[in-house]
Amino acid sequence: MMNDFATSSLSWGRRITPSFAAAPLAALAVAVGAMGFFSPPALALELAYSFEAGTDGFGPNPTGGGIAVSQDTIGATEGAGSLKVAIDDGQTFVGALASELAPSVGDPPGLDYFLVDITITEAFTGTFADLGVAFFGDSQPDRPGGQVAGQQVQFIRDQVPIGALEPGTHRNVLLDLTRGNFHPLTFQFPVSFNDAFGTLGSGVDDLIPTGFQFYVNLSGGPITVYFDNVRTGQIFEADYNGDGVVDAADYTVWRDHVDLEIDEPASFFEGDGNGDGVVDNADYDYWADRYGLTSVGVDQSGIVVPEPTAICLLVTSGFGLLAASRYR
Repeated sequence: MMNDFATSSLSWGRRITPSFAAAPLAALAVAVGAMGFFSPPALALELAYSFEAGTDGFGPNPTGGGIAVSQDTIGATEGAGSLKVAIDDGQTFVGALASELAPSVGDPPGLDYFLVDITITEAFTGTFADLGVAFFGDSQPDRPGGQVAGQQVQFIRDQVPIGALEPGTHRNVLLDLTRGNFHPLTFQFPVSFNDAFGTLGSGVDDLIPTGFQFYVNLSGGPITVYFDNVRTGQIFEADYNGDGVVDAADYTVWRDHVDLEIDEPASFFEGDGNGDGVVDNADYDYWADRYGLTSVGVDQSGIVVPEPTAICLLVTSGFGLLAASRYR
C-alpha cells in the first residue's frame, strides 16, 4: 500500500469561502502545465540520510529508554535500506538521535524543513503519537559569559500526527523547521532553525549544531516507524508542500488553510506565501504567479512554446470556467 502524504501543522477554526473562483483558476493553471509550458520538475532537495550503509549515525537518545534503532529494509523507498525505530509499550517520549550531521544539516543557515518517507506497518491503538524534531547545539565559544553547551530548540508547534496514519508508506512527510518554541539564549519566540543556529563565528547568539533527534511524543507505545529518504530543503517561491516544484499540490495546501481562524500566525507551509501571517487571497496570487517554477534551472530545450492560437483557446477556456463558476 503506497500513500502520498504531505503535512504541516494542524489548523482549526471556520473556513471562509474565498471571494473569487479559485478552483477554476487552479484548473486553468493545471491545464497550462499539461500543455507543456514547463518541463518535468527537477528537485533541488538534498539527500541527507539514505540508510543504505547502516543507521547513518542514528541511535537511541541515551537520556531516555524504551526505544530500539536499527537498519532495516521495510519501508525502503529509495535503495534497499531504511531506519527502523521501535518504541516499547508504555513509553511517552522517545528520540532517535542523529550524532552524525549531514553537510546540509551541520552547516547552517539554509535549512527550512525535512522531507521524509515514513512507513507504518500496524495501526496505532493509542490516543496520540506525534512526530517532531529537536536540535541540539552549543553557544559560540567567545560568547560573553562563556560558552554554554547542551542547548536545545524543539519544533513542537508543527508535529506530525503519525499515530493517525493508516498502515502503509507515506511519502514526502514535511517537518517544518521555521517555527521552533524559543531560542534558549535570547528567548526569541517563535524561532526558526536558521535564526537559532549558525557556524563558528557567524553570530554571537548563534548556536553551533551538535545533533538532532526525530522524537515521538505519544500517549503510550508500542509503535514502530520506518524512515527513509531523509532530505533537507529551503523555502522556494510558492512551493508550499516542499517537494521542489510549484504545482497544483501547493494550491491544495493553500486551499486547506485559506481564511482559517487560528490563534497564531500561519507558516509558509500552510500557504502563507507573502509572509504576513495570514493565508488569504493574496497567497493564492503569490502561488498563481509562480506556477510551474522548479527549484533548479530547467532545460530551456524541454519547454514547448505554444502557438498563439493555443494561447487564445486556453485563455478563452479559462474565462469560460470563471464565468460558469460565477453564474452557477
